[in-house]
Amino acid sequence: MKWDTIIVVGSCVGCIVWMAVHTWYAQGHRARYATLMHNGVVEHKMLLAKNQQYVYAPDATTRMTINVEHNKVCIVESSCPNKVCVHSGWIEMPGSTLVCVPNHVVITIEGKQDVDAVTY
Repeated sequence: MKWDTIIVVGSCVGCIVWMAVHTWYAQGHRARYATLMHNGVVEHKMLLAKNQQYVYAPDATTRMTINVEHNKVCIVESSCPNKVCVHSGWIEMPGSTLVCVPNHVVITIEGKQDVDAVTY
């Protein structure tokens, strides 16, 4: 083989390894918790890495059941009348929110948001 071929192939392999390591490292440092706010006050932080079910009942009229599975969050039960928050489904991206207006509850995924598009 010629030296120029070795250099080109080596550079390509190096770039592929660098991209793989960079992608793996970036995925490991994503947001790992969600915050539950009631009346504008942070009441609870939920780890997204741990599959769990959390029941939030700050008073006799407010009751919500929140599921955390596979780095996603959803509201499965709520004491609100229309259940809009229950039908909102799962959230998983940093900055995403679930809102229950009658119960004054906001759940937000915390962390740095990944870039999904770049425009030049």
